[in-house]
Amino acid sequence: MRILDISKVQAGHYELNALDEDIGPILESCISAIRQQAADKQIVLNLTVAPNLPKVHLDVTTVQSIIHELLANAIDFTEPNGTIEVEADREESNVVIRVEDAGTGICEDDIDRIMLPFEKGKNARSGDYARGGLGLPLALELTKLQGGRLTLSSVEGEGTTIRLIFPAAASAAAGRHRPQTS
Repeated sequence: MRILDISKVQAGHYELNALDEDIGPILESCISAIRQQAADKQIVLNLTVAPNLPKVHLDVTTVQSIIHELLANAIDFTEPNGTIEVEADREESNVVIRVEDAGTGICEDDIDRIMLPFEKGKNARSGDYARGGLGLPLALELTKLQGGRLTLSSVEGEGTTIRLIFPAAASAAAGRHRPQTS
């Protein structure tokens, strides 16, 4: 499925059904869907959603896929008894979703490369190469497709933080083309 999705994005054929949505319930559903996978590894998932966040203009299913991928990666690379923090907050006219783990981290030399399709980073603890190679590039492209940005920072052996930055719905609407009326 990911290969098909990334092909659609690259070809400009990925269709979004974007609406103005509250991010809190979307994050709650993502956490709920993956909580057992984290519990099986004795990993605690914490969610903090700031009060009174503005709505974000996005496709719910697509954002759920992005968040799921980020959480699955965080679980894969976090040791048992670790913690993953998920936070939604406002920064200026944006809603920012932060997924932070205290996992293996990513080697600085790998950060740019793992954002390319089919590229993999080296696991900081085991020296093995990570799984997949499509999840982060697809998350990046799907975020950009919705007018957002994805940033990644990591310290090898300490963990990774990924931030999804989406314009608030009013800001997003102002930036979209509106037909002129007479």
